[in-house]
Amino acid sequence: MNETVADTFKLGIGVALASIIIWGVLILLTNLQSVNATLAEQQRFNREYDEYREFCAYDDTEVRSQDIVTAVMTYKGTVAVYVYNNGVMSPDYMWNTSNQSTAYSTTSILSVLDQNKMYQASLQKGYNGEVQGIYFRRK
Repeated sequence: MNETVADTFKLGIGVALASIIIWGVLILLTNLQSVNATLAEQQRFNREYDEYREFCAYDDTEVRSQDIVTAVMTYKGTVAVYVYNNGVMSPDYMWNTSNQSTAYSTTSILSVLDQNKMYQASLQKGYNGEVQGIYFRRK
């Protein structure tokens, strides 16, 4: 009889210890999930801030022709660059993945721009807010 009580007592202690361990693991997993969500949100914010910092110079600002050259040479078609010299509906010059109006060199790009005029820069964004193109309209 004493052995049965002792075995039952040992079993009860084992179950109690197992439940404490399982409870601790569940709390740990809940905390890890919270930390992971916070980390993912921080990484998303950092990506958005990096994109803002990269493109804020072209977001509804006035720029010179040298700034257009910088944009074309920096992105080389990965982000489309459109230049409107005459204010018409279609761009006079463009550099994107499938078309480039001039070679990717400073002198050839400057040769098609009016260096004495200012340009109004604006961004074209996709559905997710990613920058797809930069537009420059001569003022």
